[in-house]
Amino acid sequence: MKPLVATEELAQNPDWRVFDCRHDLANPDWGLAEYEKGHLPGALFAHLDRDLSAPKSGKNGRHPLPDLQDFVRFLEKSGIRPTDSIVCYDAGPGPMAARLWWMLRWAGHDAVAVLDGGFAKWRAEGRPVTAEVPSFPHTSPLGRARHRRAPAEETRAARCARAGALSRRAGADRSGRGTNSRGAQPLQ
Repeated sequence: MKPLVATEELAQNPDWRVFDCRHDLANPDWGLAEYEKGHLPGALFAHLDRDLSAPKSGKNGRHPLPDLQDFVRFLEKSGIRPTDSIVCYDAGPGPMAARLWWMLRWAGHDAVAVLDGGFAKWRAEGRPVTAEVPSFPHTSPLGRARHRRAPAEETRAARCARAGALSRRAGADRSGRGTNSRGAQPLQ
């Protein structure tokens, strides 16, 4: 599954599972209220604060990642199976949907995409919406989530950043002075 899916492709695949991730950081109840007014047919709601974040401790940030097994329990409660193709959407630009996309991949579920253009594009195209909240049987257990290790390239980038090597990639030599304005030196 590609990371972005077009509205037309989603409309042609009614068996795909869908999550509405609309959220407003300044008004956390807005997304659920909008979901209750209307959402894509078959969509469940994933609340940023309650479903996609751990409780705040005052030291762990505004929206800390939940424990992986807590997230898996949310997926099981939502009736997600390992074989499901999942599409996430938000109000439009995609940051909330992208969080769920990333979290599903973090948990080892690869068949996931973000709806290109989100709810705004779906509506602008005159596609159907509903206020009906779907019900799916709980799946239990999904099994132990396969916590995905960071891809080798990400791990390499992190090591390089700690070593200060990324400045060389941006055109600086080992002393930190720029070498040229046209490009980066390859890491060695």
